[in-house]
Amino acid sequence: MTGDVDDDVDDDVDDDRDEEARFADGAAVDFVPSGSYPPADDVWLAADHADPAAVEALRAAAEEAVRCAEADADPEERARAMGRLLAHASLHVSMASEAGEYAMRDVVRHAVEAVRS
Repeated sequence: MTGDVDDDVDDDVDDDRDEEARFADGAAVDFVPSGSYPPADDVWLAADHADPAAVEALRAAAEEAVRCAEADADPEERARAMGRLLAHASLHVSMASEAGEYAMRDVVRHAVEAVRS
């Protein structure tokens, strides 16, 4: 792999241990199984939380995270699934925020309350 970002290991080599380089060259986005999610443009350009593409993408990301947890998948696969879920949840929060419904701080407040209870 070639990259411009050092792997933060004292060997002056960019390699697979370099998380930033993986993202910089696009290698970290090749993990989505073909046909598992709606096309990116349909999801990320959705203007409403109830948009069918946005809803289906959120559902698929949540189901994938659950599948990885149930299967005790390897840590990288579980992290990717949780990352996709976080991305889709963040998209829905962004749409709600733009509509004046609630903001990320409200979601975080509810998450903290859920952890504390």
